[in-house]
Amino acid sequence: MQLTGQVKVPGELKLADLQAFPKTSVATNPQSGHGPLGNHTYTGALLYDLVQKAQIVVDASRKNDILRKVVPVTRTDGYSVAVSLGEISPQFAGKKILVA
Repeated sequence: MQLTGQVKVPGELKLADLQAFPKTSVATNPQSGHGPLGNHTYTGALLYDLVQKAQIVVDASRKNDILRKVVPVTRTDGYSVAVSLGEISPQFAGKKILVA
């Protein structure tokens, strides 16, 4: 996994590095148009913890500059998503997004 972009500490995380992060579990109950798909629990490192390790560059002169930042994530199969730091930052929405 690559940590790049507007960060102070770019680098690469190997599986062992990811496994060293604190583990968090998230329980889900996804729904489809036909009803519930069953309960699932996923465990992994929080994306926010990885972002903290990379030290996102923020402009201290801009109020809540972290809200202007996004984390693009691309899986090995090419699927991509962009997550705003406001979504995953504990000081704002605090959503638990896992890297598993």
